Amino acid sequence: VANYSTLLKLLFFIPFILLSQIEKQVQDDNPGLFKNQRLYHAPPKPLFKERTHNLDFITDIPDDSVLSATLFFKTNFMAYYQEFSLEGIQGLYRFTYDPKTYPGTHLQYYFVIKTEKEL
Repeated sequence: VANYSTLLKLLFFIPFILLSQIEKQVQDDNPGLFKNQRLYHAPPKPLFKERTHNLDFITDIPDDSVLSATLFFKTNFMAYYQEFSLEGIQGLYRFTYDPKTYPGTHLQYYFVIKTEKEL
């Protein structure tokens, strides 16, 4: 009876522990968790009002394999995303955000790289 009780406890707690670890990994911001990630970005922190900020995107995709690199962004004062083509320099793609040109208190953006092959 004691072995049965212990076995039942283990059957309950082992899945609970495993699910906790999986949930922690999903919520973790560690880029090492994304094995096939080819594009890296860290949002500028903090964003200061009325100061320009660089939005940097870094990739290990060779420059000659990139057909186009595009940034789409909008502020909370814009109805639609604005589209900007970016030129890369050794895998670095940079857009300088100027709040005087594009005013707002919140910024949303995403970055798209098109290649000849799926890299």
